[in-house]
Amino acid sequence: MSDQDKARVKAAVARFIAEPGNTKVLPGDLAALVKAETGIDFGATTIARYLSAEGWQREPHPAKGGVHYFRPTPKKGRAAGSRRGPSPNSETTLPDVAGEQAARSKRDRPGTNPTGTGDTHMKTTIPLNKLILSPLNVRKTDGEVGIEALADSIHEKGLLQNLVVAEALGGKGLHEVGGGGRRWRALSLNVKKKRIARDWDVPVKIVSREALAEASLAENLREDMNPADEVEAFAAIIQGYAEGGMNDRREQLAHCARRFGTTVRYIEQRVRLADLAPAILDALRKGEITLDSAKAYAGHPDQAVQLKIFEAEKKKPYNAHSPGTIRDAIAGKVYAADNKLVIYVGLDAYRDAGGRVEADLFFGAEDREVLLDPSIVDRLAREKGDIEVGKLAQGEGWADGVLSLAKQSWQLPDPPAGFKAAYNAADRLTPDQRDASIAIFEVSAAGGLRRVESCFIKAEPAPPANPGKPFDQAAWEAEQRKEAIEYKAARLAAPPVAGTPLEGRTFWPDNANDDYVPSIAKEEDGTFVVALLVRIPAADVQERFAEAEALYERELAAKAEEEEAKEAGAEPTADEDAGGEAAGTPPAEVPAAETIAETAS
Repeated sequence: MSDQDKARVKAAVARFIAEPGNTKVLPGDLAALVKAETGIDFGATTIARYLSAEGWQREPHPAKGGVHYFRPTPKKGRAAGSRRGPSPNSETTLPDVAGEQAARSKRDRPGTNPTGTGDTHMKTTIPLNKLILSPLNVRKTDGEVGIEALADSIHEKGLLQNLVVAEALGGKGLHEVGGGGRRWRALSLNVKKKRIARDWDVPVKIVSREALAEASLAENLREDMNPADEVEAFAAIIQGYAEGGMNDRREQLAHCARRFGTTVRYIEQRVRLADLAPAILDALRKGEITLDSAKAYAGHPDQAVQLKIFEAEKKKPYNAHSPGTIRDAIAGKVYAADNKLVIYVGLDAYRDAGGRVEADLFFGAEDREVLLDPSIVDRLAREKGDIEVGKLAQGEGWADGVLSLAKQSWQLPDPPAGFKAAYNAADRLTPDQRDASIAIFEVSAAGGLRRVESCFIKAEPAPPANPGKPFDQAAWEAEQRKEAIEYKAARLAAPPVAGTPLEGRTFWPDNANDDYVPSIAKEEDGTFVVALLVRIPAADVQERFAEAEALYERELAAKAEEEEAKEAGAEPTADEDAGGEAAGTPPAEVPAAETIAETAS
């Protein structure tokens, strides 16, 4: 329990004591009253200690049992009930907001302390019918919850805590309620129930409009505040600083952090959360997603990226909006500053190319940065690699070299025309074979280039089945085509994993022509990739053959267009160059997106 909460309870008890009509009380009853007004449960024992410290005396309760505390008999020469506790204007819930604002002002307000401290024993009151709920009140959600019970409590025990108000725009003698909106609603309900008059005098604390939003947020933070209301309130306060002439963003955040007794990082996080896509923020407000899920979505500042992942998560039959799943999806949309490709390219080169850098507010160390334009990093890495890998390869006796941007060494880019992948064969080639092959390089964790164990070798046509007959090129090509279509049909016929525990965790290998896929492999982040073999009956393959053939023809047409674009000088995209899964998109041989979702998620 914070010192501020303790002071708040003490003030509530002191106000109860200050009322001359309050002469006896059970500590448990007073504890319940304090909890109803402040939301803080201190317990009867602590309340009893406060009463004893104020000189109240104990006696057995004749009816209820337990200990009954009563006001002591006043000493001679002193009027009964003259013991004075803090007035309603000694509000302790504000984080030095109202007091600081008032201290800046030299104007005297009617009924307030001329010193401007906002901490006075004079009871400032305003008729209830002159109070309106302020648009600056930060509680936008569930404001009516529990009002009936609070109205009954105020009717029975009185108003223990003043309202925080500011002069309304437009004058007319009205004041806006920023702190104590629920109490204002409860008082209004008591008017409807004919318990109090419309012009009932309400104890208030008057602050400037500039301080009202902060005062409202400070009070509501002590209660069960809707997180969407909280983040929007902090964003509005920061915006108010800017409109008030505080233009430096760091100064705004630091000032707000000081006012609320928290860290700059906490304020930054809340302001970022307030900038979530409206649909996601609304889901947080309605309790459809957790605050941790909202933080995961806020890991990327682009609302379009957030919404794309959000809509995909909504379609899941179970475990939707899991923070871990959202973070994994966003991880492919940004690069950390310590990513190996970023180290290879250089942060300065990335910035010079127009790349954006932002602090990672939720999932890393406070000084960790993320790069929001990974496609720029990929392009720069490929441009730099095209210059360097050729020289390195030729220096080692290879015909040429290519740079792989895949995540793992066993994930290879598409081979150049006339070549095929030879896994783990690079060190077994003779010098003459190397001279006709292409080396594959990757970027190491330290940001340098290193050759992988696989390479590309010449792809020779298969020999004819009967050496005595001339080789039939057309028949061989037809057989190759049929085999490629059968591979696609087998994938289409694979049992779907959508809606099973495997959803979101499976993927096709990078290339349908992979000669080798390891049974198990360990990635750099410690994740294991385990191969799972599925038997597909020949009849199932034939059933999907026509569909697979149509996909095959479409892919041939798309590849032809891509080759024409390259010949025309168009630069391929980073995703196309990166190759399949490593680039975060399905490889060329995998069917359409809807097919992938059905078969491999």
